[in-house]
Amino acid sequence: MTNTLTSPNWTKKLSHANRKLTRQCERELCVHAIKVEAETVTFHELSRKVLGATSTFASALDRIGVAEDDKWKLASQFFDQLHDLRPNLWQTICTEAAREFKKCDRVEELSVGPVCYQLRSPVRATVEPCDGHMWAYSVEQFSPRFVGKGVSIAAAKRDFLNSVHSVFQSLVRMRSFQMNDTQLSDWKLLEDLIDVNKYWDAIPVTLFEIGVISSVKADVIEIAWLDGERKELVTIDRTPPEFAAFCEGQWFEALVERQPKTYHLRKVAYVRTINPVRGMTDDDFRQWVDSLQTDIDLPKSETNWATL
Repeated sequence: MTNTLTSPNWTKKLSHANRKLTRQCERELCVHAIKVEAETVTFHELSRKVLGATSTFASALDRIGVAEDDKWKLASQFFDQLHDLRPNLWQTICTEAAREFKKCDRVEELSVGPVCYQLRSPVRATVEPCDGHMWAYSVEQFSPRFVGKGVSIAAAKRDFLNSVHSVFQSLVRMRSFQMNDTQLSDWKLLEDLIDVNKYWDAIPVTLFEIGVISSVKADVIEIAWLDGERKELVTIDRTPPEFAAFCEGQWFEALVERQPKTYHLRKVAYVRTINPVRGMTDDDFRQWVDSLQTDIDLPKSETNWATL
């Protein structure tokens, strides 16, 4: 979105002093283009860019040889005019931004960081300017309970998403008997709009596991996990960078992400090498059992616990 400011009216202020300067000023017409992103622009940013036109205007006065005292007087008057222009320009930008937003207002999912909330059916989002040079972002059926406010459209959208995310996460692990009336109302609203089953399907189960690399073939690695019953194939692109340097027989501990229902391996999020894990021999096992404390090792008491 681009708006252009021009200053032809200022040639009239020079005409009383010097008609030659007036003609030169007309040839040196001061043009200042302001480019803003409709979704991220704030009133503060717009004001800074608009008032920055004063420097462009002052440079034009320099080029036509205006006296220093006259230049700063005219520049000061121009600054005041721009300052008064800001609200009207902001209103124009708001109107254009709201119109542009309507072209892509269909919402099928809500994404907050790595979390994605799939909606049961598409809904419409709307934006509108509000008091204090702020924006309001709302989504049909979520409002009026959830309405985002911010200094830009993007900030208002983030506020809306964070609000939904915060309430959903505070309620999704609760049972209905644990909720108060407000929480029950919020959860019913969210459950009606968000596909909770798809949410759980998308959230990985994170586990701490110990394994050993049993074979390496090209970019595919076979892992044998410590339980001795599971072997899995994993490609390099689903492991941390250092995993590519591991060789066959290397033991490691890892944080792994798995599918919540099938427990299929999604990715290895973290790895650290460890010493080989060896099974106990019969002698080692007996020695370990003998090292455990028994009731003989416990302190004696004179108290008759049965009569307490």
